[in-house]
Amino acid sequence: VSKNYKLKIISKKLNVDYFDLNKYICDDNLKRCKVLTDNNKHIMLNSTGHLGNDAINYLYKIISKDFIDLINK
Repeated sequence: VSKNYKLKIISKKLNVDYFDLNKYICDDNLKRCKVLTDNNKHIMLNSTGHLGNDAINYLYKIISKDFIDLINK
């Protein structure tokens, strides 16, 4: 069982919103994930899952509205 799955369960039990970054990177139906930003930089720096600065800026553009909506609930 993945860490994200465990976090989703815990957040549900505690009635806390869970922000799933993976849904912005991966398409579960197609079983595909984005690898590159819009300027062809790698999203993940390495296999540990760390994001590079280009990836952070790219993901911010994609998730900012949803994230702000979530924290303003």
